[in-house]
Amino acid sequence: MSAVAVQAATVTNLGDGQDAYNLVDTSAGTDLAAGLTFDADIRTGSIGVSRSPYDDSGSAGVVGFEQLSYFSVGPDNQPSPATLTITGGANTLNFLWGSIDGYNSIALYDGATLLDTIENTDISPSSSEPSGRGASYVSIFSNTQFDTAVFRSTSNAFEVANISVSAIPLPAGALLMLTAIGGLGVASRRRKAMS
Repeated sequence: MSAVAVQAATVTNLGDGQDAYNLVDTSAGTDLAAGLTFDADIRTGSIGVSRSPYDDSGSAGVVGFEQLSYFSVGPDNQPSPATLTITGGANTLNFLWGSIDGYNSIALYDGATLLDTIENTDISPSSSEPSGRGASYVSIFSNTQFDTAVFRSTSNAFEVANISVSAIPLPAGALLMLTAIGGLGVASRRRKAMS
């Protein structure tokens, strides 16, 4: 895979702690839509270095979090790194990011081309969750479609749940511009035909 990022992605924090849990179906933590495969380890509860993204040490966690499944990536979880493959590609990746730590990263690829690498400092607004606890629901948008997201943790673990992706069609502004250009072409032909 290529080593130089060619496009910056935008990472938006849609909610921290309880606000994040309100945005997801916690019971569907490791359910993946058709066309998605993720080779990460599946865990339940907080075990060893893997802390469930639904567990916030009781302050804002989800009742019964011990039974909820999530993906865990890291040196103690195999494979590491873990690859999310997106058949047909996507522009947007949404997921519950558990315990947003500085040693977690996501690399977006289009084929062998690295588009961008996302780290905890790229989230805007930044997470209010303390390191090692809680979760934030984030949305990553790229102007360039990606077909692979590689999740990596260089220490402890990277916990993820409630993954969804979407492909963004051509923006409405671009469609209007194409329509206008087409209209100019038709008008030009009519003028020539009348001459």
